[in-house]
Amino acid sequence: MGKAPYSIACLGLALAVALLVGCTSLAPNSRHLSTEPLAPEERDCVAWLTQLDATVAQAQVADAQEARVAGHPHLRTNRFTAALAQDARVDDAAFVREVLPAMRALDRAARAAEISNLPDMTLGLLRATRVDVLQRTEACASRLMEVLKPARSSVAVASSYRAGQRFLGAYALARYPFTAGVERELRAVSAAFTRPLQTPDGGKLVRYVPLDRPVDTGEEALLLHQHQPVFEKEETLPDDQIGALAWDPAQGRPAVQTSQPTVYTAVSYTRYKGQTLRQLVYTVWFGARPASRPGDLLAGHLDGLIWRVTLGPRNQVLLYDTIHPCGCYHYFITTPSAQAIAAPPDELEWAFVPQTLAAPQATERVVLRIATRTHYLERVSLEPSASVGNAAVHQVPLAVLPQDALRALPQRTAGPLGDALATRSAYGHDGLIPGTQRGERFIFWPMGIASAGQMRQWGHHATAFVGERHFDDAHLLERRFELLMEPMLP
Repeated sequence: MGKAPYSIACLGLALAVALLVGCTSLAPNSRHLSTEPLAPEERDCVAWLTQLDATVAQAQVADAQEARVAGHPHLRTNRFTAALAQDARVDDAAFVREVLPAMRALDRAARAAEISNLPDMTLGLLRATRVDVLQRTEACASRLMEVLKPARSSVAVASSYRAGQRFLGAYALARYPFTAGVERELRAVSAAFTRPLQTPDGGKLVRYVPLDRPVDTGEEALLLHQHQPVFEKEETLPDDQIGALAWDPAQGRPAVQTSQPTVYTAVSYTRYKGQTLRQLVYTVWFGARPASRPGDLLAGHLDGLIWRVTLGPRNQVLLYDTIHPCGCYHYFITTPSAQAIAAPPDELEWAFVPQTLAAPQATERVVLRIATRTHYLERVSLEPSASVGNAAVHQVPLAVLPQDALRALPQRTAGPLGDALATRSAYGHDGLIPGTQRGERFIFWPMGIASAGQMRQWGHHATAFVGERHFDDAHLLERRFELLMEPMLP
């Protein structure tokens, strides 16, 4: 894959990351901001962004990763910036100075993907080139940043759980048999983490390893390289191989290209007792989860694994957690720096910890053992970084792309003037990856999750069937773990 189609979206991500880092030590004050009357030029900007949103919606290329802020088309929010907006320790001056620019950066990245993904025919409705649309959008958003500021109470992200779906599914009663099923699953996972590891019959072990050195030498790129795990994969069939996602126009859905083994990376943030902690996110994709038997409800197109590393103020590892891109199988792997807090009553899916690691050293790298066919995580271990490439198994280096690349995948399209390079998001306008539905959605719908088992976009990972839990909840770790951190250096 070429990198050019990603450049604009990646710029938005970089700006968002840079702005979010500063939101750490903020003081309390009033919680509301006034909105100034708009001048004619500013009303024109609101009209332009509203028209652009309508065009994007009509073309069904709206990006659902972040939530929109009603009445403020130049801003979007995620659960982290929403948490900052609701935090009484963040005063209004800091909200305007730090949180609003972060929200603007989120909108910038989303709009870059949406504008890139607009079909040429639809783009013609705006009577402007793609570059003109980007420039006018940025100019208008910058103008609105100065005069149009939301009430902090309006900065929020809706739950990924559907109350109406739970009501119709009699969730209050249905949760009990589901609870029994969850308990069985957790016992099975605990047992799997203690069994001796064996290469499956007829299969082989392949290690997908980091590149020798990062392409970028910025601080976050170096951290992402330092903490990138080794994916030790049991392989018995092609769908076990790690690849890059590419849009398949024949099937109308993304597919994995195993000729391009790739890990997708991102930086996210969480809150802990008033501090902002950095998180490193790594995602790999497999072609499918094949059926283990006729009528397998968990089988379907595409599968993957998401691995997240939470760092302390001095970049020490505090703990890890992992899910599949459906939001399923949320496990925490703790270190001595993370002590679990007892779960409240009736909170079965609170914080499942199948394994604890010793404190990882800077000279060590995490190795993830991943099963064939199911792609379940089976074990986590630490190895000296110098010995990772010396293991007596096949080594495959992983190319690195930003997670935002999935919001605008390159694709060739035929036109009257010949082939052209267009882009298409891996995700639908609902935040779900088309063509990855699972049969389990017909069984699990009373739990309130839209199309349970389907692969989905960041920000849409509901990770518990019983109760509510979001992978990107800014208070997820704060509520579940006591973190022992070295103070930040002065």
